[in-house]
Amino acid sequence: MINYWYNKSILVTGANGFIGSHVCRRLVASGANVVGLVRDQYRNKSIYKEVEGDITNPVIISEILDTYAPELVLHLASVGASDHFIETEKAIMVNTIGLARLLKAVDGNARVVVARSPLEINPNSPYAVSKAAGWDLSAIYSRTRGWSIVGAMIYQCYGVGQSSNNVIPAALSAFYQSEDFPLSPGNQIRDWIFVDDVVDGLMSLVESGFDIPVTIDLGTGVGTSLREVIDLLHSKTGHKGNPNYGELPYQPSDEMNIIADVDRTYELINWRSRTNIEEGLSILMNSEVA
Repeated sequence: MINYWYNKSILVTGANGFIGSHVCRRLVASGANVVGLVRDQYRNKSIYKEVEGDITNPVIISEILDTYAPELVLHLASVGASDHFIETEKAIMVNTIGLARLLKAVDGNARVVVARSPLEINPNSPYAVSKAAGWDLSAIYSRTRGWSIVGAMIYQCYGVGQSSNNVIPAALSAFYQSEDFPLSPGNQIRDWIFVDDVVDGLMSLVESGFDIPVTIDLGTGVGTSLREVIDLLHSKTGHKGNPNYGELPYQPSDEMNIIADVDRTYELINWRSRTNIEEGLSILMNSEVA
């Protein structure tokens, strides 16, 4: 079987982020030539080529494109994913203007996959608004200039290596230390997708050959409340500490029900996730112990 990824030149923005680091490792293992744009160059030098720079700096972007001539750009860089009410100007500069500058520098000479958030569907935070605006610009460029740009709507991703700014690793750390963990009432329904499945979905999306401004949902299609997930995590840690539901209010940006349209995704790219929430949490906890 021909290896689709062998010797492909790929630029990954946000390469040392949570999802980006998993993507880069898988691409390298698949034989791709990966260049990662990172804000801080520190941990993956032996795995792939890292270039330290800011997505909003058009000079840096142009230099990378001229030097490495990638045929594919996976745009995973963003700010505000774990802090939706980040300063508005910063959100717009990185998530909107940064993406626009990247696309203009690429100038249609490479396929671009843009990581999106389901919060863009009904944006009610600076993060969501800036991400939605970035995608709207992407779609305009694709339609009017014929550039190959597609979106990957990534749902509630979790897994090994995620920052403690996110609820699952933060709760896991508290329970391991037998500490109580403050939470909202926890009735938000989310589509929790394991990071390895997100990587599989991104690679399937690229392999599908889409080059029009369509967005593909990457999720499981199963809605599980935050309360159910934390209770499961609490049980798996041996009931150390306690989840204190209702100690915190819901956030203004909280949508109560967010689930991916996985049937449409399967129709478009012939892909489904494989890891359910219990399996994913077990993998995460086993990695913590190892």
